[in-house]
Amino acid sequence: MTCRIWALALLITVTAGSAEAQSMIPDSRSGGKLLLTGGVSTIEGSGGGGLSTWATITGYGEEDGVGGNAHVTIVDLPDYQFRTAGVAVGLWDRVELSAARQEFDTGDTGALLGLGQGFTFTQDVIGVKVRLTGDAVYDQDTWVPQIAIGVQHKSNDQGAIIAAVGGQDDQGTDFYIAASKLFLAESVLVSGAVRWTNANQTGLLGFGGDANDDHEAQFEGSVGWLLSRNLVIGAEYRTKPDNLSFAGEDDWFDVYAAWAINKHLSVTAAWADLGSIATFDDQRGTEMLEAFNGREGSDRIVDGMLDRSVADPRIAEIFVATDMVRLRRTLKEQFCYILNGGCAYSGRSMKDAHDEIGLQPADMGALVEHLQDAMDAEGVPFRTQNRFLAKLAPMRRDVVTR
Repeated sequence: MTCRIWALALLITVTAGSAEAQSMIPDSRSGGKLLLTGGVSTIEGSGGGGLSTWATITGYGEEDGVGGNAHVTIVDLPDYQFRTAGVAVGLWDRVELSAARQEFDTGDTGALLGLGQGFTFTQDVIGVKVRLTGDAVYDQDTWVPQIAIGVQHKSNDQGAIIAAVGGQDDQGTDFYIAASKLFLAESVLVSGAVRWTNANQTGLLGFGGDANDDHEAQFEGSVGWLLSRNLVIGAEYRTKPDNLSFAGEDDWFDVYAAWAINKHLSVTAAWADLGSIATFDDQRGTEMLEAFNGREGSDRIVDGMLDRSVADPRIAEIFVATDMVRLRRTLKEQFCYILNGGCAYSGRSMKDAHDEIGLQPADMGALVEHLQDAMDAEGVPFRTQNRFLAKLAPMRRDVVTR
């Protein structure tokens, strides 16, 4: 069963020459474009919709002008929060330069997953876009759209975790070609782009993976209906590659409304479906839980793992002074939570729980062996076992203390 992350996104943009953000540099002669026709800011900082890049150049500057914008976007997920902020400059309606910082905040769930309370993935994105031909707004006597090409280089600060979940690199480069057209008579703007990328979750989980390391063409598109000079509503869709074998990656979709208060300030609200965020269990589906034979199967796996561990002379001493009743209860809660079983975890963080135990890498290896044996006994498919282990792997840094 597939489930989704439903999110509310809020984008605030201030501009000088754009309907999105405030110019960070003086204009030579900006403001020649119509309201909202420059787009707002994407999550990667380029001009466009929230999810999809447009061929338009950010800001309201025309051929003899310079414009720019600054944006802040907040996507509030049930268990996490995604934030991005950045600036972009449009030069003579020909070249766009952009920079953005993305933050994926794991909140309370970070402690449960062994990453730490409020653990945050951070990614920096630097972009360049060049308009090749056409005018999305004023070429109304032809069907030819405005066309632009662009490049975005992304750098992530969590290389160790990316490697643990199967990612091949913590930085990568996307290339895209975009086409945008405003049909004034119908008050409809249509935009589409093809992006060549190997980014996992747009780069937040690295680039490439054990299933695929090549750049692949992905589609992102946007349709907007101008209800007035200041208000547009629409929808976007973005496909994404599937590079990590432990978890599939879902496409993204949103519906939005953008209100331009004036040419210097706009606010966009969106309802977004971000699917399943790989590795982190805001994956709301129950597919993995079903593969573990439900809550009862998950509990049997915990019991089987602990029974084998207590009987193993290599690590039995670890459990001599342990409250086994409490350990069984909290491990069952944790497994159930990770498998989307609807449980709450009442235990301590991984770091606090293991600080005084002094586990060594060999001890961790033995525990993993017993977990694998318990999953085998429950009939959990090998690939599903690996998906589950990939979710536990980042906890190693807090569990192994010697």
